[in-house]
Amino acid sequence: MPLIMDLHSLRGKITSGYLALACYFLCKQAERIGKDVEDIGPQAMAALVDYGYPGNIRELENIIERAVTFTRSKELTIQDLPPSLADHNLQVVREKD
Repeated sequence: MPLIMDLHSLRGKITSGYLALACYFLCKQAERIGKDVEDIGPQAMAALVDYGYPGNIRELENIIERAVTFTRSKELTIQDLPPSLADHNLQVVREKD
């Protein structure tokens, strides 16, 4: 059964519905390229949530596809995310300190 959601621009932080979509994109890409990637680690998930998303849902899909393609583990980590997204997460953590 296909996943059907009413999707809007991702401007601002993503919500739990989009996190489910991120997991869907992970499974889809892992299956497509035959990699055993099963989860998104806590730091990577925090970076995905805190990122400002100037684009739309396709930007999230591209980020996940890239991370799954380049990861060497079963779980996506902050190091698997694009540098701009990982750097943004570091800035958010520093601001909270």
